[in-house]
Amino acid sequence: MTRPSQFDQFEASELFSVAPVPNWCFQRDPQVVLGNGVVFGAMATAARRRESDLSRAIFRFHPDLHAAPILHDPAAVAAPQDAFLEGGDVLVLSPDVVAVGNSERTNRDGIQALAQSLREHEASPRWLLVVELPKRRAYMHLDTLMTPVDRDACL
Repeated sequence: MTRPSQFDQFEASELFSVAPVPNWCFQRDPQVVLGNGVVFGAMATAARRRESDLSRAIFRFHPDLHAAPILHDPAAVAAPQDAFLEGGDVLVLSPDVVAVGNSERTNRDGIQALAQSLREHEASPRWLLVVELPKRRAYMHLDTLMTPVDRDACL
């Protein structure tokens, strides 16, 4: 006979003051560091939207990060509500070149909002390459197809 647990009287939703953020371990998605600045993501799925909010809080209040220039914040620009940008689709290829995947999780509106924000910052990359990806889970992000490993090499 199994002895009842002290938690049997609670529903799972009652055990947390703040609901868990299960994808928080995927730190490449809610923000991207470009040079000395940061780009915040606009997550495509509702389950992941709080991750960008947490990233904003960290960059705002952490003593080592609060002075980082914000190169793009979808919450602060006039982008369409359905403009999505996730960090797994943003690859820094050099200080002057960034590739962005138009994928299952990042769309053209999100890319255009990023491009507009980067135009306003003198120290941002000069070139933004858009890579069209199939809208399938196997190609969810640009970094699932290629990942820079050196100045002139990628896998």
